[in-house]
Amino acid sequence: MESIKSVVRRTRAFRDLTEVDKTNGTDLCMQANMDYNTVLDKLTYWHNGKNNETNSYAVVRQDTGTCLGVVGEQYNVMQNKALANISINIANMIGGNITHAGLMQSRYYALGSRVCFLGRLGTENINGDEMEKIFLVTNTNDGSRCLMLYLILLRIICANGQIAINKDFHNIIAIRHSSQMNYMLSEATLKLKNANTFYENSTKALRRMAQAELKKDNILGSIGLFTKRLVPPIIVQSEPEKGPQDTPIVVRKRKEISEIYFKQDIEHSVYRMYQAATEYTDYHTTIRAGKRKNTMSASFDNIMHGTGNNMKHRAYNLCMEEVLLNETNKTIKG
Repeated sequence: MESIKSVVRRTRAFRDLTEVDKTNGTDLCMQANMDYNTVLDKLTYWHNGKNNETNSYAVVRQDTGTCLGVVGEQYNVMQNKALANISINIANMIGGNITHAGLMQSRYYALGSRVCFLGRLGTENINGDEMEKIFLVTNTNDGSRCLMLYLILLRIICANGQIAINKDFHNIIAIRHSSQMNYMLSEATLKLKNANTFYENSTKALRRMAQAELKKDNILGSIGLFTKRLVPPIIVQSEPEKGPQDTPIVVRKRKEISEIYFKQDIEHSVYRMYQAATEYTDYHTTIRAGKRKNTMSASFDNIMHGTGNNMKHRAYNLCMEEVLLNETNKTIKG
């Protein structure tokens, strides 16, 4: 069994984070090479022989003078050291420690335009798979995203994130960079005291998936139907009159997810289908880093916010539908 440290290192969304062991924000930021402050500089432009002010500000890294983003006049900066202390306090409150931290890059600005803190909160066992409970904090300096707090389950065997939303406790909290930021952080901290609710509901759902076995005489049919619903036909822009089509890309995605399913060394179940979908999004999708965006940051966006995240949620909902059907059939037969 791999350690969580090695898994974090090779997870595409977290691979550039630094392992840390400090228990205060200043020392932790120094250890992760993020001990700098940011300041807001008002942007001006030269016209008609004079400087003219705008309503925008550059977020500038104070030690290097690097521009990390451009924001509006209502934007409030969150310093790395302050956020490190908040992350440490929340992680400690919910039974864990911040173990990794580091700089990320947004789509258009330099490394350091985003920062990340990762905390470990213990493990859960699902169908023989060891899951690490993770608390994650990310912040941007370019106005592209809110300050984000996440609760996730990380599958140690292949490191694909397990994200299961339930209506009682959502696993993502977004906080705008406004004058209400400190108040919203206080509210989020109070909410995160109930973090175990998320983990209990998530592990319960995953265990129900593991108990929902597929019919041995129709495994191929079950996987085929699952992948068709997970990756539906699409409308081709050049041929909208033909309606949704099974394009070569759609067919390839379905095939790859099916292949991942049959390569897994666990019982045939709805849980195995869900694992195939999450492993596909985390490891088998093509990540385009763009001109200035590093691969880790691009992977993080895809897995946590983009098409990969959407596919995971779709897979979760489809699998829970299958679980309910399976449980209903067992009740009727019983």
